[in-house]
Amino acid sequence: MKRKGFILILAFFAFILSGQVIAQEHHADKRLESALDLYRKGAYYSAEQMLNLVTPDPDSDISIFAIQVEAYKTMCAIRLDRSNIAGLVKNFEDRYPNAPELQMVKFALASRLFDREEYADALVIYDSIKKPFLYADEQIEYDFKSAYCYIRVGNTDVAAKRLISIIEGDFSPFSVPSQYYLGYVRYLEKDFAAALPLFRKAEKDPRFSVLASYYAVESEFMLGNYKYVIDRGPAIFSTLDRDLQINLARIVSEAYFSMGQPTLAAQYFDMFTTSGGNLTRKDYYYSGLLSYTLQSFIQAIESFSHVVGSEDALGQSAYYYSANSHLRQHNKIAAMEAFKAASESDFDSVIKEDAFFNHAKLSFDVNGDISGFEKYMELYPESGKDDIINSYIAAAYLLSNDYNSAVAALTKIRELSDESSSNLQKAAFFRAMQLIENRGYRSAVPMLEISIENGRHDPSLEALANYWLAECHFRNGRYRQATDINLSLMENPHFLNSEQYQTAIYNLAYSYFMWGRFSSAQKWFSEYLGRSGRKQFERDARIRLADSYFMQNNYKDAAATYERVFNRYSTSNDLYPAYQGAVAYGLLGNDTRKISILRQALKVNRNAELYSQCLFELGRTLVQRGADDDAADCFHTLIGHDADSIYFTKSMLELAMINANNGKYTKAIEYYKNIIEGMPLSPEVPNAISGMESVYQTINKPEEYFAYLETLGMSDIKSADEKELMLFNAAEQRYLSGNHNSAITSLQSFVKNYPSGSKTAQAYYYLAESLKAKGNKEAASDAYFQVIKRGEGPFAEAATRNYADISYELEHYSRAVTAYESLIYIANSENMKNTGYFGRMRSYYNNKQYEEAVADARKVSGVSELPDEMRREAEYLIAKSLLYLDNREEAKPILNTLARNPHDNYGAEATYLLIMDAYGAGDFIAVENRVYDFSDSETSQIYWLAKAFIILGDSFADRGDVEQAKATYESVLDGYEPTGDADDVKEQVKMRLDKLK
Repeated sequence: MKRKGFILILAFFAFILSGQVIAQEHHADKRLESALDLYRKGAYYSAEQMLNLVTPDPDSDISIFAIQVEAYKTMCAIRLDRSNIAGLVKNFEDRYPNAPELQMVKFALASRLFDREEYADALVIYDSIKKPFLYADEQIEYDFKSAYCYIRVGNTDVAAKRLISIIEGDFSPFSVPSQYYLGYVRYLEKDFAAALPLFRKAEKDPRFSVLASYYAVESEFMLGNYKYVIDRGPAIFSTLDRDLQINLARIVSEAYFSMGQPTLAAQYFDMFTTSGGNLTRKDYYYSGLLSYTLQSFIQAIESFSHVVGSEDALGQSAYYYSANSHLRQHNKIAAMEAFKAASESDFDSVIKEDAFFNHAKLSFDVNGDISGFEKYMELYPESGKDDIINSYIAAAYLLSNDYNSAVAALTKIRELSDESSSNLQKAAFFRAMQLIENRGYRSAVPMLEISIENGRHDPSLEALANYWLAECHFRNGRYRQATDINLSLMENPHFLNSEQYQTAIYNLAYSYFMWGRFSSAQKWFSEYLGRSGRKQFERDARIRLADSYFMQNNYKDAAATYERVFNRYSTSNDLYPAYQGAVAYGLLGNDTRKISILRQALKVNRNAELYSQCLFELGRTLVQRGADDDAADCFHTLIGHDADSIYFTKSMLELAMINANNGKYTKAIEYYKNIIEGMPLSPEVPNAISGMESVYQTINKPEEYFAYLETLGMSDIKSADEKELMLFNAAEQRYLSGNHNSAITSLQSFVKNYPSGSKTAQAYYYLAESLKAKGNKEAASDAYFQVIKRGEGPFAEAATRNYADISYELEHYSRAVTAYESLIYIANSENMKNTGYFGRMRSYYNNKQYEEAVADARKVSGVSELPDEMRREAEYLIAKSLLYLDNREEAKPILNTLARNPHDNYGAEATYLLIMDAYGAGDFIAVENRVYDFSDSETSQIYWLAKAFIILGDSFADRGDVEQAKATYESVLDGYEPTGDADDVKEQVKMRLDKLK
């Protein structure tokens, strides 16, 4: 501590002594004082000349006087920008390293470098200066200039501290500049709030008013005070130099834009862009955003094209706005691609999600591809858009009459709105109608139940759904459920006046009948027949009424009713009422009337289904009446009528008995042997053996009977296998004779009794074929499946093919895919294998498995000698599948090839799809040209031509040409005739015309 104090005292005395020496030298030489005075006045050359006349003490070149003279000489050289001033300073420093004047010399050198804008070099000198050795005014200048150098080299922290020290000190010439530059420092640091008051103060100084005003405007802009910018910016615009005007134009433009004045924003941005400089990506982005706001979408797209392509937030946003611009230009395809690009970037999660949603929406609108929506709901389960998406999908499917897909979408909605519930009621009902029309009664039931669950919106439609639900239950053998529903309809006020009410009475009666409630059936059939007006099922209702009497043992009313039906409809080939009437008369003991009816029935077509049955029954009745000759004529007729008929052996057995009863034993034995030897598997064989035994006993030749049996290796006891074979043979005869109703009954009984027999697979096949012939597709499908389950066999391939075909017809496409795959595997020929590929291709396509459909279609189209129709279908499915997969580039060449022939359905639809593609791209000129070319082709495919004209109308509407759009729609409405119930052309036109009102 003492040592430190001592050093301070020495320094103090040195300072006093030096002062004394200077004073002495000053007094000694007035010329030095004059030189210093000249220096301070800036007369550096004169000062230099005066200093050259000053003679330092020759005894000491390190005297204070000498140092001072040398210092000022050096500083004059610096001020006069002599050569090698750095060397002069270095020389001075080497000679006088501890001289206080060294700091002034360095300061002079640093200031000179500062003036030459060599700020980094100047800063090195400034940092080496010991500030306390400078004069007070030099210290302020030192702080300011070194601060400025620090600003220029990027060290704003040090710069700010020195500028603050100036501002907080006494006012000086550097106070205002320091305020300005401290404001600039805060500006560089993006602390605009701190910069603003400093710029405000600096604005008052003429030296800084222009720049301070500019930076104040920019700072207000960065702080979001756009009103200040648009108020102040234009006012100072003319005071700025060219570069700042360009910058200010950009700022004012954005301010106007932010204030919702895009027109003025565009004016100032034009000033900015016409400056001749290169625009940055940010400039192009802003240009695109401005054009988008001004609805100059083509210009927006062009501007955004300079921004997209880079993986950053700006590129993502540019893709997003570019997509929206394409949409406003009606180019859905380009919009879809841009939304996809925006959705693949992660910089802005909000844009990413919305772009994903819009891409999914456009992909569905343009390609019918639902996978985008499905993925969106998977990725954004909390978006709350699930119900909106499914409602949107459903509405689109409803418009295209794809009721199955509409139901699938609507049933996914968690909270059904009234509108969605109403749509679900309709969609489920119409889907059920499609299934019913295709005889898919089993599949229709859940659809009708959904429609009924949502029936509050349309009670009449709800009643109609119940009507068809009862019908489906009836077709599926659920007679009690059908009865309950039909009974409820009888009291339904929304159904009483419907067209179906009368038929529902008939259905109710029939349901009771099939349920075995014959008394109720009789009541309701009578009710149906007693109603006035034309009755669609009158004949059948009268027959079933007679059946109801018959099943209640009321043979009198049954016989009379059967006979009336037969007489009223005498031209019918249906001999059932005649036959049943005859049986009823027989049960009443009135064989005369029975024979009369049967004889009258036999005058009808010999190929009528019950002709053989009637003839056989007549023969049996004549036998009972003792008219053996007439009876024999009946049986002989049956034998000659159909050798494969089940009545062939029955008739031979009757003839054998007639001959035996008349003592013609040899002839009787001959008939018996014909049965036994010719039809060994016939159910009549046991009766033939028994009858022959009786004859041989009657003629007292039992040994011949036994000998005959020995020759055949037969006994009168049949094994279980033989009985099974006999029953199958009887059922088979019914199938082969074409008597499907009888065959179905026999075959169902057989498979029930012999579920694992040797003939079961074949019986199921016959049963399936019979059910198919009767139009019962679902039951036929079940029977074919039973054949397939029993493995390989002669009927496996045919059963698999038919099972696959029916599954496809019933729209069970997943099941059809599996069945056709099995067919491909087990096929015995290339032709059948190709049939499997073709069927699987169709099934994949309809099941929306488009990648698999394309693969199979390419296999099919590569088959040699494939019919042209099948090849075109395969190419059509490839193109459609590729469109659904958003692969337009591959699809369009195929569509163009198909469209060369617009005269078949594939070519016509391909032409329509190409028109849709042009419309989706917003190319309305191409739409017009393609539609008119399509019309000039004179195609017969009027449905697709009408759809094309609807798109032409849409293109006019999109361009704002409402009158032309209306005229186009009306021309379709007036000149088009629907091609079927599913034809939606007029419905689509009316919907568009309503929108134009």
